[in-house]
Amino acid sequence: MFAAAAAFPAQVAKCPQRTWAVLTKYKANRSFVEWSENKKFTPLEYENISSFTGELFENFMEYKLLLKKVQDMLQNRDAYEVQPDRHNAITTDVPTLIAVRSVMHNEMNKIVEAVDVLAKDPGILKRQKSNYELPTNTLVRSILLEARHGRFSSAHLPEDDKSKTAPAGNGGKSNDSSSEADGFEKVPRQAIPEGSKSTREFDFDSLTAPEIWSDLLPLPKAGHLAPATAGPDQTVPLTAGFPPPPEADKKPETEGKSDKAPVAVAIPEPVKLRIHAASWGGADVTSHMDRLIGDDHQTLTLDTNKISIPDPWFGFKKTFSILYSYSNTPDMFVLVTTEGSGVQKITSTAASEKANIKRVGTAPRRAGSSLYLIAVLYGDEVITLPTVYEKIYKAAESKQPFPVSNAFFEGDPWVGVKKSCHIYYQTQENGPIKAAHGREYGDMTVPF
Repeated sequence: MFAAAAAFPAQVAKCPQRTWAVLTKYKANRSFVEWSENKKFTPLEYENISSFTGELFENFMEYKLLLKKVQDMLQNRDAYEVQPDRHNAITTDVPTLIAVRSVMHNEMNKIVEAVDVLAKDPGILKRQKSNYELPTNTLVRSILLEARHGRFSSAHLPEDDKSKTAPAGNGGKSNDSSSEADGFEKVPRQAIPEGSKSTREFDFDSLTAPEIWSDLLPLPKAGHLAPATAGPDQTVPLTAGFPPPPEADKKPETEGKSDKAPVAVAIPEPVKLRIHAASWGGADVTSHMDRLIGDDHQTLTLDTNKISIPDPWFGFKKTFSILYSYSNTPDMFVLVTTEGSGVQKITSTAASEKANIKRVGTAPRRAGSSLYLIAVLYGDEVITLPTVYEKIYKAAESKQPFPVSNAFFEGDPWVGVKKSCHIYYQTQENGPIKAAHGREYGDMTVPF
């Protein structure tokens, strides 16, 4: 658990978008809200049980430490002594310590079961039913009953518990031979009315706080070093009982104290989507892209059936292209789509999942020239032919126009449709990204 917690930041860095999707509430996820508009169901709500499950985790970890201490008592009984003048003080005899260990294991199993039940039905806290075992050991049984119901004598026990409590002369053993093997007896299940809805129930009142046991366990004698655990008024750090961090994470020891001020650790900024340029039918529409980006600043949604931008080329079916990148990587991508293609989405994983998103800007820079062509689009295709790039470079460097035609781009990617051309480029290294546009049967230039 310690190693998993230490490795969590690095694992998040590998796939931040998917981690965000897993950890984000359903109602805060816009795609989920859109999907569920016409669905009839209620998402599970965990807000009201988060503090309770956190307490369960702390109790589980404390029980692990208590089990180590009980195991040490079994192996070194002479090194411990019973607490004097303590009601229900636990003795050091083997049967009692084994019974205590069994109960602690049972409490840990109940915590695991409780978390499993809460994960599937967080509303179950309002519907508690008792259905758990009680140990036959007289002392341990008395401790549990007092923890749940307060101190009372056997005369005040319910009739069922009187009959199940072992007589004093029987050494704390049950008369039921079937219970002797494990030291537990079954409490009858409550009957479920016929025809009622079958649900998985859990009695949360049956959970016993680990402090009950730590307050009653035998104390180590002077000179014996007991395993780390918590007393009734102590707090055990979360790392107690865990191995130290890896050697690579340790700081080198230095002689003396440094007089340098502590270095502030910068909190990494969240990953954001960057739109460098966008074109529609041979027109620049970059300024309209910000309102299509989601509240998470990582996704963009474009409905090509309902483009709410003034039509730049009325009467023609047009290509829409978006050049983008993410703040955590220098890689650039271009989304190419056409009108009437439905909803198109840009996400951090879309480049590996969609055929109409291509990685661009991968060609080496042209020797001796500050002009750099990032992406060339003709019709609905990303052009990658080196011969076409060479013709565009020569025309731009000589400040000459070139024809937007099938012959110039050496193919017709969209047969029977009048096409537009979108070129994304830079005029200096790491400079601003610019866009040039043209339409078939006309000429265009790349300003340089």
